[in-house]
Amino acid sequence: MQSRGNTKQEQKIDTLADIVVAACPELSKLSVKGSFRFGITEALKVTGFGKWEEVATQSAAGKQRFFDSLLDNAMAHMLRMGFPTDQQDIVRKRLVKENQRFLKQ
Repeated sequence: MQSRGNTKQEQKIDTLADIVVAACPELSKLSVKGSFRFGITEALKVTGFGKWEEVATQSAAGKQRFFDSLLDNAMAHMLRMGFPTDQQDIVRKRLVKENQRFLKQ
């Protein structure tokens, strides 16, 4: 499985990591991006895709299902790294909103 995506997907993971680091500066951006890559790998297993790039060809609903799985796994990983539980819902909403912006591009 390959957690590397196309240019737009790589830009997305960078932007999502910025949102998380802004909320919790104690986490390094590299570690947060690693959590998202972990989430991508786990979501690929669930959806049966071999590469993250394959998700780009899916419908908006398919992309949303993939993102939900990615986010569930990434957030669980970040919580284990020390992300504050009390900020989880707030940041998750921001990440979902940002994902919607990327889906519309």
